[in-house]
Amino acid sequence: SQSFWSNPVGRIVELLGCSKSASIEVSTTPMPPICPTKVDTLPQVLEKLKRIEYELRYWGDPRHDAAKIIQRIWRGWRVRRFDEALEHRRAWYNLSLEKRCHVTMKQFFEQQWELQGGGKVSLERYVAENIEELRKQDPPEDWMPWRVKMRWSFVTIQMSWVPKRARTLLDPREGFLSLKVQSKLHQNLRKKDSAAIVERQRVFFQQWRWYRRYRRLRSKAATVINSHVRGFLARRHFRRMRMKKEGRLVRAVMFIQAFFRLTE
Repeated sequence: SQSFWSNPVGRIVELLGCSKSASIEVSTTPMPPICPTKVDTLPQVLEKLKRIEYELRYWGDPRHDAAKIIQRIWRGWRVRRFDEALEHRRAWYNLSLEKRCHVTMKQFFEQQWELQGGGKVSLERYVAENIEELRKQDPPEDWMPWRVKMRWSFVTIQMSWVPKRARTLLDPREGFLSLKVQSKLHQNLRKKDSAAIVERQRVFFQQWRWYRRYRRLRSKAATVINSHVRGFLARRHFRRMRMKKEGRLVRAVMFIQAFFRLTE
């Protein structure tokens, strides 16, 4: 599986829905150091983004892997820890601290382009103009690493017991907050005042508290319920184990059949 950063431009094209997959060469060049030198080509700006993403990965926040960062560019989400990994923060962003925390990746990209002497540009327009060039270097369709998918499915499973009221607030498939709540927050953010941001944090914290409270109640209730549930759980466990064995058996048989088909 290939990460987005091995070929960012192609991935952007794919995100914009401009083209289908094609094979590409993966560059093995080492990552350049971050410093705001004069650059005027897209690949170099993207190299820096790549380096930042690497830094983030190194500082070990699993929420920021390449796939998600790039999704956030297009959904206009804020990437909170984005500046923490940078050495030359002020020079890089050329923004005050509080603004820097709430800059979207897309804005960040366009600012960079301007700072590097590329003039004003919108990412979409750039892609539209250079579409033929970009089509040649498109990533394969299964670019998203398996582990990311696994993590999402795992979160979904974990959340599945949350009751309906909480589920509308905390939906892991919508990036933790549900779309309903998110749209409200974005309406607030459009006013661009600190009060809205504080409000956003407050709402988030409320939801989080609600969720924790539910967890606590659930664990307390467990002591009472357990005696009734235990038999059911045991039966379910054995049922699952049985299915697992059956699955293994079926797979083994299929493998053997395939093997004989090959050696005929």
